[in-house]
Parts: sequence; C-alpha cells; structure tokens
Amino acid sequence: DLLNARRYGVETYANHYALGKAYYLVGDFREALQWINLSISETLVERRVAEGYVLRALVYESLTPPQTQDAILNWRWILDLKGSSPEARALAEEHLFQLTGVRPTRAPTSASPLPSATPTRTTTRTPTPTRTPATPASIPPTDGITP
Repeated sequence: DLLNARRYGVETYANHYALGKAYYLVGDFREALQWINLSISETLVERRVAEGYVLRALVYESLTPPQTQDAILNWRWILDLKGSSPEARALAEEHLFQLTGVRPTRAPTSASPLPSATPTRTTTRTPTPTRTPATPASIPPTDGITP
C-alpha cells in the first residue's frame, strides 16, 4: 500500500518514513535505510529529522554485524537537535548508555572556564512617584450637574 501511495501520490516525508519503518519491521534493513535516508533528506523540521535518526540508529543496531558506531552517531545527533521530541531524547540517552556504558550529560559544556567568584547582586533604590490628590475642579460631576 505504501509503495502504491508513493507511485500514485505525492512523494512526501511521511510516505518515505513509513516505508523505511515498514521495511525495518519486516527485517529488510538495507531497503529500510534507503527510505529512511530519503525521508531525512526531504525535511528541515528537526523533530522529523530526529525521528529519522531514531529509526536509522535502530536499523544500524539490527544489522548483522551491528554497525554500533553509526548507531552511536545517530543517537548523539538526536541529542544535538534542539527540536528533538522528549521521547526521542530519552530513547537516545538509553541506547547510548547501553552501547557505551556512559550516560550522556544534559548540561551544556562550556568552552570557557567558569568564574571563580560568585557575582554579587547590588540593588539601587529609585524614588517612587508620589500621588497628588485630585482637586475638586478635576473631578467630573456624577449627578450630571455642571458646577
């Protein structure tokens, strides 16, 4: 059905991703990779790119022999994308731990050293405006009578 949809419809990310997933599920990993790579190349939406990386990493892990380094790269790329879904991030962290034995850190790394002293906050007070009471001439009449 997916091949017919592709043949008679518009080629889309969703169709190519679905084909990659279907081939992965039936164990045709080489064919799955072709469709997954095509789907990734057809989108700029980071969430979709991350979905493609997830599927591609799973395929790399399923190959005989597994292509562990390629899988690790894809899992790391998921963590690098700001638009990755929380589910994709959690899956990437878990697989990276299983493959490397190291849990990825969530804190960004800094190229510059951290300051040694804690900055102190200084507050300055600014004068607060004072309210002047309204004069009777500026208060509009409430009974409809003009003074």
